Amino acid sequence: MTNIFTRLDLIVASIFINILGLAVPLYVIQAFSRYLTNGFDETLYALTFGVLVALGFEYLFKRHRLRSLVIHNQKADGSERFFNLSKRINFSNPLILDVKNLASKFSEIRERELITSMKTQILCLDFPFSVFYLVLIYVLSPIAAFIFFVVAIFAAFLGAFGSIRQSRLAADLKVKRDIFTSSGLNIVNKHNTIWLYQKYESAFAKWKSSERDYRQSHDSHVARLISAQNINATLLLVTISLTVFTSAIEVFHGNLDLSALIAINILIGRAFNPIASLSEVISHLRPRRRMSELLEMSEKAPAMSGNRVPEKFNGQVLLKGLGQFYPGLRAPIFESLDLDFHAGSTTVITGSNGSGKTTLFNLLTGLIKPSYGSILVDDLNLEQIEPDWWRNQLLAVGQEPEFLEDTIRMNLANTVEQVTEEDMTNALSLAGLISFIDQSKDGLDTIVGSSRTKFNLGFRKRLALARASLVDGTFVVMDEPTEGLDGVGARIFYNFLNDQIKNKKTVLVLSHDPAIIKGADKVIDLDKIQSSLKRA
Repeated sequence: MTNIFTRLDLIVASIFINILGLAVPLYVIQAFSRYLTNGFDETLYALTFGVLVALGFEYLFKRHRLRSLVIHNQKADGSERFFNLSKRINFSNPLILDVKNLASKFSEIRERELITSMKTQILCLDFPFSVFYLVLIYVLSPIAAFIFFVVAIFAAFLGAFGSIRQSRLAADLKVKRDIFTSSGLNIVNKHNTIWLYQKYESAFAKWKSSERDYRQSHDSHVARLISAQNINATLLLVTISLTVFTSAIEVFHGNLDLSALIAINILIGRAFNPIASLSEVISHLRPRRRMSELLEMSEKAPAMSGNRVPEKFNGQVLLKGLGQFYPGLRAPIFESLDLDFHAGSTTVITGSNGSGKTTLFNLLTGLIKPSYGSILVDDLNLEQIEPDWWRNQLLAVGQEPEFLEDTIRMNLANTVEQVTEEDMTNALSLAGLISFIDQSKDGLDTIVGSSRTKFNLGFRKRLALARASLVDGTFVVMDEPTEGLDGVGARIFYNFLNDQIKNKKTVLVLSHDPAIIKGADKVIDLDKIQSSLKRA
C-alpha cells in the first residue's frame, strides 16, 4: 500500500482541517475578550458568522479528504501485489494442503494486509496537528498541558495492551465462526450421510453448540471494542475535569482568562483521540514485510510459471527419473519413474489404490510439480512451458470432476476462448446431456458446483467430458473415466476415446476398466514398476 503521506491533496486537506479547527477556540477567546469588554453586538455577529463559515469549510475539507482516501486506497498497489503473489501459488501442491483452513487463511491475510481502516489513516494524518494543539495548550496553561499529556499517554498504553487482547479475541472469533459455518454446511451438504450413519439429533446439537460459542465470542469481541471506546471517552472527561479543576484556580487568581479555559477544553477534545491512539498510529506506520505468508507459500509451492510456447506439439510425452513424495508419508508415491507416451499412442495405466495414478494425472496436467525428475513435452521440460498453452493441449477428465459455483454455460464458456452456444450444444450432445438441458427449466443456465447431492457422479463425469471436448488438444488424459458410471455413461466415454484414437491423439487413461485396457497399445502396471524398482 502506498504511503498516505505521499498524497499532497491529503496533506493539504489535513492542514486546512486542523487550521480551521482552531476557529472555535479563537471564537471563544475573541467573544469573551472583545464582546464582553466592548459590548458591541456587531462584533459578536461578525465573530459568529466567521466561525460558522470556518466550520462549513472544515466539513467540506473533511469530506474531500474522505473521498480522496477512498480513491487512494482503491489505487494502492497492495491489491495488485496480493493477486500477483496468489497467482504464483499452486494450491494443489501437497506442501500447502496441510495449512489449516487454507481458504480462511487467505481471507485473514487479505483483511490484515489490504483492508485499510480509514479511521486509522485519518488518525495518522491528524496526529502531527494534535501535537501542535498540545503546544498551544501549553502556551495557554502549562498545568493543563501536563494533565492532558499524562492522561493521553496513559490512554495510549491502555490502547496498546487492549489491542493485543483484541487481536486474540478476533482470532478466536474467526475460529468459532468457521466451526459454526462448517457445522451448518455439513448438515446441508451431507444430510444423507448424517441421516443414515450419524446421530441426527447430535449433529444439530453440535451445530447449535457451535452457534452459541460463536455468539459468545462475537459478543466478547464487540464488548471489547465498546469498552475501549468507553475507556477513551472516560479518560477524555477525566482530562477535562482535571483541567477545569486546575484552570479554575488559575482563573480565580488572575493567571488565566475564562475564555482561555474554555478554549483549552475545546483543544483537548480535538487533540485527545489521535494521541490516545498512538499505538494504532505507530502500528500503521511501522515498516513491515507485507504479505510474508504469501511469499512463503509461493516459494514453498510455486505454480507453473513457464513462458515457452512451442510452435507445434506432436503429442509425445516422456517421464524421466520422475519421483513424487508427500509430506507425512514414509515412502515416496513413486521414484525414478521412466515412461514414454509416443505421439498417437494409446496407453492405459493401472495399479492398486495408492499406487500413484491420480498423482500421475496431476503431474501430467501441471496441477503439481514433480519432487524430482522431469516431464518432457516433445523434448521440452513442462516447467518451461507457458501454462495456458499446455492447458489448451489437454483433453483432461479427473476422477472426481469439479466445477465452479456457476451455470453450466459459464463452466463451459470459460474452458477456451470464443466458445459459442453451438459449441456447447455439440459438446453436451457428445456427452449425452442434451436431453437434460432441453428438459431443464434453466437449460444452460442451470447452476452446478461442488455439491454432490444435486448431481451424481455420472452426470458430473459426463459434464466434465463435455467441457474437455471443447479443447482442440492433442493429449488426452483421463483418470478412471468410467468408474461409477452405468452402461450408457461408460459407452459415451468409450466412443469418445475411440474417436480420439482414430484422430491419432496421444491417449493416456488411468483405469481398471477391462474394455479400456483391451483397446490400449500398451498397458502399464504401476505396482509392478514400483516392485521392480525396489528390487533394483
